[in-house]
Amino acid sequence: MAPWLLWGIARSSHEVMQLLEGIPAKAFKLGQGWRTGIVRLVATLETKIPGLSASLDLATLQVNQSLLSSDTMLQSDQYSACQQPTWIAGFLPDLIQQIEATTPSVSRFFAGAEVDALAPNRNWQSGSIQLQLGFEFVATDAIAFPDFAEASVEEGGEERGAIASDPSPQNAIDMAPCSTPSSDLSHLQIKFTHPDWLEKYSKTLLQQQIASNIQQLPTFRAAGEKNRNLSSQSLIPLIVKDACNLVDLLQTSPALSNQALQQAVELEALTHQLLWSFSRSSYEVVQLMGGIRVNLLQPERHWETGTLRLLARLNSKTPEQDWYLDIATRQPPQPHVFPLADDVIVQSHESHWCKQPNVLEQLEAKLMHQLEQVAPELHLFMSGTEAEISDARQQWHSGAIQLSIGFEFIPDLNYSNPDSYPG
Repeated sequence: MAPWLLWGIARSSHEVMQLLEGIPAKAFKLGQGWRTGIVRLVATLETKIPGLSASLDLATLQVNQSLLSSDTMLQSDQYSACQQPTWIAGFLPDLIQQIEATTPSVSRFFAGAEVDALAPNRNWQSGSIQLQLGFEFVATDAIAFPDFAEASVEEGGEERGAIASDPSPQNAIDMAPCSTPSSDLSHLQIKFTHPDWLEKYSKTLLQQQIASNIQQLPTFRAAGEKNRNLSSQSLIPLIVKDACNLVDLLQTSPALSNQALQQAVELEALTHQLLWSFSRSSYEVVQLMGGIRVNLLQPERHWETGTLRLLARLNSKTPEQDWYLDIATRQPPQPHVFPLADDVIVQSHESHWCKQPNVLEQLEAKLMHQLEQVAPELHLFMSGTEAEISDARQQWHSGAIQLSIGFEFIPDLNYSNPDSYPG
């Protein structure tokens, strides 16, 4: 349940996914001033069962320690909703509303649900669970304010401090380990230069922004709730007002400006954006990127058990260089890793997409259909585009960028290769 809930939260926006991992920010508490550090969105599952009540941090799977109080103010240049100082008391309700609009199935967990639970050495007991959000703050400045609620390394332990400040998708979603790009590639910057590709990419981003923002407009929500106090005539001026606000929002969006699309983007930022596009498409895609346990049969081989992982690779090619980057690990693919052929048979109890044995080609078809429906920008990257790419000396070279996908299989080392299906 924890990975699924985190996925439901993270897919609401790229910024929310980053916030789950931790972003640089400042926090202000009355009478104590500003602190500089890392703020992390904490998703907590509040469990109330006789003798088993606890608040579990879904990202760390640890009992929740200290969270910032609602009378704390946050400011971060990396999150659009709090680029200006914003009180947590007003920030959280808007954030929850955005998450529920994007993933309605999460709403029932925010509202709370009655459950029956069975724990070791106990009988079945009735209780409740509820999903709650809060913020954890790890100070990085040298100033010490007493009673400032934060999860410092000293108070929360070395492991908690590292988790809060380590921006890797592994903490936000159950997927493959994600580290910083290798030192040979981390300096790279990319400029997209093909006019037709940029136009298609801009339209795709615009459609996504409209779809995301329209669900959060007051009139849209009121109509969706079938508010009996709103007649058709009274809705018209409200819809016009919402439409004008939406146009203003889209026109002032930095991400949608032609200038922003033509500016250089760091490789790390690009891989993170692509990773989020994969992740938001469906929970099954998230599972595949993290790896699922499978039974696999290749031509002229015995049945094998191991881990099947979706391998998404970004390729950059110029006359001077040609490299591949695994966007999940943010490292070059291992030299011994080769994508599986389409005619192998896979079966897994961990994914709805391959519960029954089927050829890998069918699994890939489901994947591509899902990406096309939810994350069409990935297909633009898969088609490839012209780009200017900088090298270690900050010199620009003409080349091309292309995203490719495949599946890799890591067999169990102790597997005995039986002739029969392992089931």
